[in-house]
Amino acid sequence: MGGGQGSCCDNDVHEVFKALGEVALTKSYVYEKADGSFEAYNAQVHLDGDTLVVVPSEDVVSNVSVQLQSDRAVSVEFYDGVKTENVSAGAPVWVKTKENAVDTSKLDKDSSLKDLKVSGGTMDKAFDKEVMEYSVDIGKKAGEVTITPVPGNTAAKTGDVETKRFRRRQDLRQF
Repeated sequence: MGGGQGSCCDNDVHEVFKALGEVALTKSYVYEKADGSFEAYNAQVHLDGDTLVVVPSEDVVSNVSVQLQSDRAVSVEFYDGVKTENVSAGAPVWVKTKENAVDTSKLDKDSSLKDLKVSGGTMDKAFDKEVMEYSVDIGKKAGEVTITPVPGNTAAKTGDVETKRFRRRQDLRQF
């Protein structure tokens, strides 16, 4: 057999996203440094008197790990209300609420593209969601080309539109 991985690793992407969900996306981490300042991941923190207030960056956060240098009250502003615990200095303590699971059964799951709009150039053919490669003619001069994805679902987000300046036709392949 050859040295390739074949289909033995087809599930790797799924496992990476599963790990992200379990370790990063649904959790926040707060650490008090020796100088009394705070380091936070996936949250904002501030002191309200002697109480450390943690505001998770996302509503999906249901677990906050807090590690302090001194004992203090910690209030976490979760999606379903504020949870306050007295946290002792030393090992990390988890402040938790119930998992915020989104009901996706009623969501429109259409993630397809309806069209690609091009300004500053001309596509070689009409958009077809089954076609994966296109060429854009930008003429004889360098110029700016804006390619805007048009989602099939009006509620879908496509991110920021990127404008690039191209000198030659090959540059467009990197876009």
